[in-house]
Amino acid sequence: MWTIADLLKTVRRGFRTVQRIFSPTKARRSSPLTFLALPREIRDEIYSYLVSFDNEPLVPPDTPAYTLPLFRGVNLPRRRGTAIFRVNKQIHDEAMRMFYSRNVFPIRIVIGGRQHAGLNGFSLEVDCTTPWEDLRFEFVEYGTPDRVSGRWLDESSNYNQGSTASKTVSINEADMPIFPSPHYRHLIRKLRVEIIDLRSEGVRTRLLKRQHRLALRRVLVPFTARLRRVLADAADNVHMDINFQILDDNVIPDEIDQYTSHNRHLGTQLIEIAWPLTKEQWRCGGFKAPNWTAQAAFLRLKDEVLDDINRDPGFTAQEQKELEEVAPLPGHWLLWAMNRGRLVLTTQGIEDEPVKYLIPERDRRDAGSSNAADERVRKAEAKRRIFGFF
Repeated sequence: MWTIADLLKTVRRGFRTVQRIFSPTKARRSSPLTFLALPREIRDEIYSYLVSFDNEPLVPPDTPAYTLPLFRGVNLPRRRGTAIFRVNKQIHDEAMRMFYSRNVFPIRIVIGGRQHAGLNGFSLEVDCTTPWEDLRFEFVEYGTPDRVSGRWLDESSNYNQGSTASKTVSINEADMPIFPSPHYRHLIRKLRVEIIDLRSEGVRTRLLKRQHRLALRRVLVPFTARLRRVLADAADNVHMDINFQILDDNVIPDEIDQYTSHNRHLGTQLIEIAWPLTKEQWRCGGFKAPNWTAQAAFLRLKDEVLDDINRDPGFTAQEQKELEEVAPLPGHWLLWAMNRGRLVLTTQGIEDEPVKYLIPERDRRDAGSSNAADERVRKAEAKRRIFGFF
């Protein structure tokens, strides 16, 4: 972590370099020194100090499930803020390059579940929260041939400032990711995914059956498809780490480097849930074991389970495309909304008159207005929202 003293020392060194560059003429020596006169490598060091954010801390293993802390995503220290992005176009572009390429962007996936009373089925609720959007999926497996299983979008549960802070707008294009801005997506380099298991013990036990475990492989298919669209221009250069956590006092830790039969089944289920994230273009290099088992044993299990799934995932490529498409539960109306730069799904404002929201970096040729004042408003809104996270 940089200190102010380190930063000043770097700036002074840069100033001396620039003074040597401008030393041949007296006129140049007397010219005021500007930030952009610094060598690019010095500017990059300063940017890296100013735009590095405090990463979302991993949830401690002893956290009670009912006190799961709110996911805050990108959290720039207050002493720095986002002013550097608004100086001028060149500094904006250079700082943005450092912001996206140097930071590790956190993603939290929380999986809850319950049994269906009197039925051989279960429901899973999956919250997928990134710094740019919050999605909540519900997956239902009835376990009986006369009832059709399903998957739906539900109201988001992870607002930055509580549900009442959201400004509801109508965003027709939100079925495709809006943020991060398409102009900067190719710069993303690092992602850290935290998968937290809050399922009841009854659901975990029921999913020991193979026909039910196949359902776990489908859980993150729609979220992975949406993430694939965000990272399409950067996927080959992106590194993803995945951390697993089970918040359950009833799980008994394993002995060193060995698995109990029960915990082996739990580890298998977690790996099957994460499987869609492991077969994309990005590099999925880091797997961190849950708190109750040894890392070496978990990695061996990971290789075994992923090899088994890759040989036979349990559904075809065409079926996977169908699984990627998820709509709200029939009869339930949801609106996209902006909540401090993050897209959420909400029922608030359903009866309000829809408001047109201008998508930054989107083609405006069909906007339908040539009014100069309207155009200034559009540009101001695009500039305000181009960062995506703020």
